[in-house]
Amino acid sequence: MDIVPLSANPSIRWGIPSHKSPEIKTFILLSLSDRQVRRIIKRVRIEGDRGVLHKSRGTPSSRKFPRKVKAKVIKLYREKYKGFGPTLAAEKLLEIEGVKTNIPLHRKIMKDHDFIRGKVDINYLSRFA
Repeated sequence: MDIVPLSANPSIRWGIPSHKSPEIKTFILLSLSDRQVRRIIKRVRIEGDRGVLHKSRGTPSSRKFPRKVKAKVIKLYREKYKGFGPTLAAEKLLEIEGVKTNIPLHRKIMKDHDFIRGKVDINYLSRFA
């Protein structure tokens, strides 16, 4: 039997009917269409409790910046762009260095306590999410 990493049994959590309760009650309670409930029930019968989980669960985000880009941004902050704010730093990194990033990444780096204190070492990127 597979261990499903959820806080509760997904069948109970989603209200998937047992053999005793009709499907109609379930889709009314969950505010789902009849078709959606039938699709979920079919997936649970085939895959078990894992059928309720989202298919892309556990895969890395496609929006995540690569570690090399983060490392380059941190290195450039420490060397060239020390007093810059996140917006100006993002603009200058794109104009001068050719590193395309976004402002939220710069804000996240600048708000990090280890970065502010200057405690950026080899293991910093593994601690920095």
